[in-house]
Amino acid sequence: MEWGELEVRDDGVCGTDGYIAPEYQHQLIITQKTDVYSFGILLIQLLTGLDVYDIMISVKEQGDSKGG
Repeated sequence: MEWGELEVRDDGVCGTDGYIAPEYQHQLIITQKTDVYSFGILLIQLLTGLDVYDIMISVKEQGDSKGG
C-alpha cells in the first residue's frame, strides 16, 4: 500500500482461509483493517487454544442456531 492510501483493490485472494478478512475475501479490498483482523484471529487462537478451523466451525454453528 502506498503512503496515504486507505485501501487498495487486489486482483486475487492470497492467504490462509480463516485468517483472511471478509472484505478482502469477498470484495478484494485491502485496508489496514485486513491485518488487524488476521492479528485478532491469531490472538483468539492463543487465548482459547483452539485451531482456526475449530473457531470457524464454532462461529458457523452459533450463526446457524440463531438463524434457524
